[in-house]
Amino acid sequence: MLEIERKFLVRDLSFLKDTNHIKYTISQGYLIEAVGKSLRVRIKNDSAYLTIKFGENPLVRQEFEYRIDFMEGLELLNLCPKVLKKVRYVFEEAQLQWEVDVFQEALEGLCLAEIELKHPDQAIQLPNWIGEEVTRKEEFLNINLINRS
Repeated sequence: MLEIERKFLVRDLSFLKDTNHIKYTISQGYLIEAVGKSLRVRIKNDSAYLTIKFGENPLVRQEFEYRIDFMEGLELLNLCPKVLKKVRYVFEEAQLQWEVDVFQEALEGLCLAEIELKHPDQAIQLPNWIGEEVTRKEEFLNINLINRS
């Protein structure tokens, strides 16, 4: 499946008090990291997932995600050399679904917003809480953030 996603820094989180959002606690690690491909394990609340990503363009990549047994997910996460932790808020604004990640531990203070699009040139109205776009800045990819944690 094709993933088309833009990523932004978040100016502040005060807007969340006015949104009807779903909150997830996420722990994730990478079992395989290579140029243009990765295999990630993610624990999201009480569910576990394996995600395979292909592509070097941070805006458009192929992504395949599979739900797996929770206990197996925990075992796989324990095999990862590093684990990234964050709280994700998911909500709709202007008929688009936003995901805002608030990173924890060594990355505390970093907040990123992601939005998935139907096509790379899709026009979107950016909310006032959105800061700099970092879609093409590789240091803001989760696979690279994990090495800073």
